[in-house]
Amino acid sequence: MNTSAQQYPEKTTSTLTSLFEQADNSLWDSTTRSIRISGTVTSVRLENFFWRVLGEMASEASLQIPQLLTALSKQSNSPENKLTNFTSFVRVSCGCYLETKISRQTAVEDSH
Repeated sequence: MNTSAQQYPEKTTSTLTSLFEQADNSLWDSTTRSIRISGTVTSVRLENFFWRVLGEMASEASLQIPQLLTALSKQSNSPENKLTNFTSFVRVSCGCYLETKISRQTAVEDSH
């Protein structure tokens, strides 16, 4: 049976612990924003970390955050998806964006 100590070597655990110790505590506070998505005013509640990532994503796409959320809303409501939890979809989209960003940075570093 794997315990968490067996799954995560001490070095990894201490690295993760230091990440949380150094993190800005306000990042996991939630903020609710009233946003117009596809012409409808709605409230979106996310942790500040995700609002920050959404700002970066929007800036990279030359969009405002409401425009980006409208695009994500359309994608989440497409016939292939039909998701019921939009904020979960937004969080996962942020994670996918960050994963892609790290992969691109790693590829650039590896090519040098």
